[in-house]
Amino acid sequence: CGVMEEELEMELEEGGSGGGGGSGVGRSLAGVSVLTNVVDPALSLLVVESLSVLYRAFCGDGGGNEESESSALSLSPPCGKQQRGAFVPRPQSYKEKKQGRDMMHFGAYVHNNRLQDAQPMPFTSEIHMACAALVKAGAMPYDTWADACTVGMYEEGSWLPPHEDSRAFERPIVILSLLSDEQEMTFGQVDNLGEYREKARIRMPARSATIIDAPAAYAPWLHALAPAPTGRISLTFRRVSPEARRALQVERMETERAGAMQSLKCAAQLQERAASGRGLSQNEIKKLRKKARAKQAKVQTKLNHANNLAMET
Repeated sequence: CGVMEEELEMELEEGGSGGGGGSGVGRSLAGVSVLTNVVDPALSLLVVESLSVLYRAFCGDGGGNEESESSALSLSPPCGKQQRGAFVPRPQSYKEKKQGRDMMHFGAYVHNNRLQDAQPMPFTSEIHMACAALVKAGAMPYDTWADACTVGMYEEGSWLPPHEDSRAFERPIVILSLLSDEQEMTFGQVDNLGEYREKARIRMPARSATIIDAPAAYAPWLHALAPAPTGRISLTFRRVSPEARRALQVERMETERAGAMQSLKCAAQLQERAASGRGLSQNEIKKLRKKARAKQAKVQTKLNHANNLAMET
């Protein structure tokens, strides 16, 4: 299977309402390219099967549909204890209008366009194999370039609204498409009235990689997915930016220090109560002092962690 780069023929939608002959002009959009046949059929099947098994394990009797952030907690992951962000099912309101998709996160988790302090799941061996194929095809610079992979499980009719990917990630964005040959992605901008105006459209065949780089990867350019003609799986590979990692380290450091201060306050209250001894037996006083010492030890641990994070930042 040779890898062929398509010089994308983007059909610009002519915004007229009349019955004109649809004389769209073909041109390429800077920053966007599609590489076809980047994975062979055998690897495609392996990746699809492994992700489908994992997805079914998360979904159990049909998947979650909670509206709250708690839906971002994995249900019963094969990899062990609950990991925040490992599995994120669509809210029921999205399901009803076929918006979005269920997601599995590997390496990093972004919620509401913010990188979260979570380590959802490590890359599986099949995802590593897909990375190697993308490198060989020229879609990625090297095997360990991507440190985040979001897997989207799309049902027939699913669509995504116009959006810009989180700037917590560097560019380019690399999307591996599996199963569907007819999926289309649109590119456009928002006009003065706040309406999304489609300017270009590409096809994302099965086993292809769509690479979105500057300028198309940044606002004012947005991209969206047209309703899926058939079921589809996508693997979106991205790399967390150094700035986002630093911001996350600062957030962790502040959380640790706040926890240390809370533990210190609690320890002081326990010591004060033990010292007064009012209404307490000797045994209860001993227990209070023991608790206070444990809290003080916790304070030191949290402060040490916070200081280590500060040095890494």
